[in-house]
Amino acid sequence: WDILTPEQVYEILMPDIQREQPAVVVLERWQLYPQAAGSQIGKDMLASQLIGALSWQAYRFGIPVEVQQAAVKVPVRARLRQMGIKLTAPSKPDHARDAEIHGWAYLIRKGLTT
Repeated sequence: WDILTPEQVYEILMPDIQREQPAVVVLERWQLYPQAAGSQIGKDMLASQLIGALSWQAYRFGIPVEVQQAAVKVPVRARLRQMGIKLTAPSKPDHARDAEIHGWAYLIRKGLTT
């Protein structure tokens, strides 16, 4: 977490989710990779907690949740370049950029782009 704690992210997003009632919430799947397992010993794994909290709240409001693999980001970046679409989220920290890419991945997969 480069800037915000999971609690801060939750407090920022939940009023928007409640007010806007989006059609879907798109999240990146969090998974523990074997090469990173040792570095996670004793950690709270805050990203996975936040994903769980956001998923639960979306469920409570009847909003579907789409969970995507991190690996979709690579082909989607290439596809966006082909489409001439420039990302608008700041590149640092990369969480915002990743979120934007996941949004595009969802739109592309659902055929909602031209």
